[in-house]
Amino acid sequence: MIPAFFPSELLAWTPFIDPLYSIYPDLDGWWLPLLIPVAFVVSLVFQGVKRPTLDGVLPATLWMTLKILFFMALICAGIQIFYVLVVPHTTTPW
Repeated sequence: MIPAFFPSELLAWTPFIDPLYSIYPDLDGWWLPLLIPVAFVVSLVFQGVKRPTLDGVLPATLWMTLKILFFMALICAGIQIFYVLVVPHTTTPW
């Protein structure tokens, strides 16, 4: 298969029909560690756009990155608790 960085493959790539793991099968184990740089870049762009000067952007970016990661973990824990405690009582065996 042609790697995804070739333009011909990118033009034909439909993300909902052919997700990235169909092109890169080993990508499944990398999505969780890649959340940290994605959260950092989102925080950096947000802080860079929000502030009139770049004074104090790095500490604010790091603090926002930690908040994003913390609340993502909190949401995951909430979904897991919901799945363990609520879902078994709502499904009916056929």
